[in-house]
Amino acid sequence: MFLVTVRPGEELWLVGVLVDPKFDGQEWMAAPSDLPIVDITHLRDKLRFATGKGIAGGVSLGAALQTPRAISELDRKLLDDSIARAGAAAPPTTDGTIVVNRRPGDEERMFHHLERAKSGRSACDTCAATIAKGDVRLAEVYMHGDIRTPIYRYHHVPCATTAVPLVLRNALTVLDATSDLAPDRARLLAETGQALDAQRVARRDAFSARIASAQVSREQAIGASAELLAQLDDHPDDPGILEVLADELQARGDPRGELITVQRALAAHPRGGAGARAAERRLGRIARDERVAPVDEASQLAQRSGELIAQLTPQLDAGDRCTWTIGFVRRLELVDKSAERIDEIATLWQHPSLRMLRELRLAWSSARACAPAIPTLVEVLPRTLRRLELGHSADHFLGKVSEVLAALPRLDSLALAGHADFGELAHPTLRRLELVATAYTSYTQAITRLDPRRLPALRSLKLEVADGVDVIAALLAGLAEPAWFTQLDELALATRRFDETVVVALEVALHARKLPRLDLTGSDVPLKLRPRLAKLCVELGFPLAASIVSAEGDQLSVEHTAKPEWGVGKIVKRHDGKLEVKFPTVGIKVFKADAPFLKLS
Repeated sequence: MFLVTVRPGEELWLVGVLVDPKFDGQEWMAAPSDLPIVDITHLRDKLRFATGKGIAGGVSLGAALQTPRAISELDRKLLDDSIARAGAAAPPTTDGTIVVNRRPGDEERMFHHLERAKSGRSACDTCAATIAKGDVRLAEVYMHGDIRTPIYRYHHVPCATTAVPLVLRNALTVLDATSDLAPDRARLLAETGQALDAQRVARRDAFSARIASAQVSREQAIGASAELLAQLDDHPDDPGILEVLADELQARGDPRGELITVQRALAAHPRGGAGARAAERRLGRIARDERVAPVDEASQLAQRSGELIAQLTPQLDAGDRCTWTIGFVRRLELVDKSAERIDEIATLWQHPSLRMLRELRLAWSSARACAPAIPTLVEVLPRTLRRLELGHSADHFLGKVSEVLAALPRLDSLALAGHADFGELAHPTLRRLELVATAYTSYTQAITRLDPRRLPALRSLKLEVADGVDVIAALLAGLAEPAWFTQLDELALATRRFDETVVVALEVALHARKLPRLDLTGSDVPLKLRPRLAKLCVELGFPLAASIVSAEGDQLSVEHTAKPEWGVGKIVKRHDGKLEVKFPTVGIKVFKADAPFLKLS
């Protein structure tokens, strides 16, 4: 794995090479790179990548290289040649620092390191005492305010052991083995390890203290019997249980009881349904600012429901949102979260409105934010969860997701965008798994380590790849090995590029078997491939986007899955992303081209 960075002036630099990196469940690990840092700006127009497209023009170099790229053999040779030339030209070092291929005037080291104090003017950032000239000090790189170049703060090595153990550990890791700057390196590594363990324990103790301070149980806050709530855990939509719960809560003066009654009445109203729920949300927002005169019974119910929801909704960060079902929050979406923020909002999960939470989406603030948050998630996530969505980018490192699964006994659906311990995923009731994959070979291999014996209830698998038919083909080949296709009832594939390569991979992987359902509604599929795909499954979910209709007036058969009584219709016209379909019983109807309820028959 070649690591590069973009420096001021649109310069491309190779900063390291990681050999045979391994994923330990939380992060990718490899031996430290001992190669020189090399200016490879001259290769900008020569690198082609596995796609053959090269680095995009017309945008900044940083923007063009935001996502990892798979390189070609020619790219590898060009990079190896540049490393070899830089290594031959690199001056020998005597101070134990990493070899750096420097240019004239390039004085800064862009990493934490150990060095000898050049004067007696620097002070330790930890204890504020002066660092004597010639003494070994830790130089910690950091950014400050509007200063664009990195600057340093210095520490005595003993002070750094407890104050910034991770920074000192990184500096020791990159230090040359023959350096005299840290003759007691083994002792320092052991002490920094102990300090890091102590910091983790302190964070966990602080977290537990916050949880303990909010230990008024949700059952007491809701004011209902434990037996009734336990029944609702297993049957959250049961009208009989909800009715009893509403009566019990109203008898105690709890507004949630009134909310359940109002929402049930609204759902049963002739003018209820989706329109009334939209009015409920709109009128609830207005009701926080001013009273609105209701115009009829449905509007009265919607307004009162909105008022009660506003009163009972937990306080969330900007950008977060929740979706309500009868009496409780059904779905919660938390975005831009770090591990530290997950710890800080630990008491959120004690809120009574989340007692019956069924769906949770967690999007992270950085690629490595999820893995450190796993222990907290294991402890705080509601055991009522049926669906969990972790991550929003395939390049994220999610960590030991298997530990989270073990803590969620009712989980039915899991969506992962990022690297995880796929080989360890196990759950007795999980029925649907959605994975967002990348072009990394190691990532593809990791996904294929999924074991059907650990996921005995899994019947639906979705694979999403932004742009890579070769990746999907490799995944299909890998999943065929442990006989996944004998267990699945549905396979969904989503990619912007879909060609014959995927069809051939499916044919080989299925070994003449037929999938009960193949869902391609999230892909751009050429219409000419439909007959071959139809032979691979009993039911084919095929996209109805305008791009797959080959010519105006193509007589494609269409069914409305929610209105089977309309019969089988024919597409008679397409325009502006819409389809006109003529049904035998109701005539012509107009739909969005990608409407999910339309199905090619």
